[in-house]
Amino acid sequence: TENRINLFHSGIKDSGAEIIGYALICSQKITQLDIGFNRIGDSGIIIIGESLKHHPSLRKLSLGTPYFFHVHSFTYVHDAFPDRNLIGIKGVNAIAQALKVNNVLTHLALCYTDIDEESVIVLVEATSINTCLKELCLRYYEKIKDKSGKKYGFR
Repeated sequence: TENRINLFHSGIKDSGAEIIGYALICSQKITQLDIGFNRIGDSGIIIIGESLKHHPSLRKLSLGTPYFFHVHSFTYVHDAFPDRNLIGIKGVNAIAQALKVNNVLTHLALCYTDIDEESVIVLVEATSINTCLKELCLRYYEKIKDKSGKKYGFR
């Protein structure tokens, strides 16, 4: 049975993400969570990362756009998507630490989250330890010099 929570573009911000993170610890049956485009920053993502470390059933997590929604016509992500999650290196480190110990998550979408090239390297290093993750979606970053992601082995 799939237990999905879709809060895409719901205006939850950091405080809502923190509540969701704590709820994930209590609710062990959730298999998919989409909290993209909610203006979530590092403090919310850190709590999500902590809950992800040992969640027994969460297989798909979207912190950016859903997998099916990709827009090619915008030049500047900031202008086109002001509600995107702004994940900095602290948030990325929390997700990376979770990936190192999580043995359930298979899909992680970070599209349009404004991460930089240093963050991509941190994530790639974490995936070298994680054997379950099948897809790490890192599309559409202005701050990454290699726009294709081929340099890192991801699409």
